[in-house]
Amino acid sequence: MSPRHHRRTLVGLCATAALAAGCTGSGGTNSADGTAPRATAIDVDARSAEPSTTPVPTAYPTMPIVTAVAPYWTPVGWNVEVVQEYLQLVDAALAELGAEHFVDPNAGTATLENGTRVDLTLLAAQLTTVARGAWEATIATYLETTLSPNQASSALTFENAEPMLRVRVGTLTSLGLSLEDAVAQPIIDDLVVVVVVQSASAVSYLQPAQVTSWGRTNDEIITTAISQTLNRPVTTERSGLFMSVRADQYAASRLLDPTRVMGGSPVNGFIVAIPNGDRFYAVTVNGSLSPSTIADFALQVTDDFTNRSNPASPDLYWWRDGLFVSLPILGGSVELPQALREVIAAD
Repeated sequence: MSPRHHRRTLVGLCATAALAAGCTGSGGTNSADGTAPRATAIDVDARSAEPSTTPVPTAYPTMPIVTAVAPYWTPVGWNVEVVQEYLQLVDAALAELGAEHFVDPNAGTATLENGTRVDLTLLAAQLTTVARGAWEATIATYLETTLSPNQASSALTFENAEPMLRVRVGTLTSLGLSLEDAVAQPIIDDLVVVVVVQSASAVSYLQPAQVTSWGRTNDEIITTAISQTLNRPVTTERSGLFMSVRADQYAASRLLDPTRVMGGSPVNGFIVAIPNGDRFYAVTVNGSLSPSTIADFALQVTDDFTNRSNPASPDLYWWRDGLFVSLPILGGSVELPQALREVIAAD
């Protein structure tokens, strides 16, 4: 599966398991420069928001091919036919822009004759929030913005975009993003809050070049987008000890301030989870909560993250007074810190 070089080049993907046995991903490894702290505060007050300096792992670790037919970089749920359609639309859009190029389906990149390399993983992640019928227009707009930022920036003014700014929350790996390609702020580990623009027909990730063209800072834009997202009406469901928000494309953003869902801020906070972009779960940390209940919670989160579309984060988080502590789910179990064990019930 090596790319061929000409204007409208699209390399065929392995279409059967037998052929796929010879397919290998060609992505490199981007390792983190440092270790992120285990707890980080997110400030949603515009008056006191400050730029984050938290180091975060990069978005593209080396990953094995996870299915027999689709490259490793594709979003969860995409099969070879969907990937083929996506790359054909990318190929056509680049040709329409008059860009000599070649597409490498193994690496998820398009390289132009002048050496410019377009990472197609970010665009693929964006399409998971877009109706299939709008893919062609979304791809064309994205590539025009990426390759001709000065021309594209005039099409979307800050005044028009401001009321449409929202945020998504998830891990960089799950969202298929890197911090350099998005307007984002770290929360903890590789969990981030990312700005999107919600138009009448699509939701698209806001690009840093667009913010620069507006003469604004990322922090200003992020603060505005968080406020507008969290101030939306929310419908909650209660099941026993647990509260949830479902069927809301911005449900995961509720992790930024669980008190708006839970109706208060108990001294020991909440354990929260966002397995998918449209799901938020929370439970109050107190003497009614037990390790076995948390273990059952972890199983539900793992099932949602693995089997439902639009994955956000595979882990649990302990939120307490604006700070987060990661509670990774490893092998179906969760190792609880001693401070948490001291305030919950024993099994």
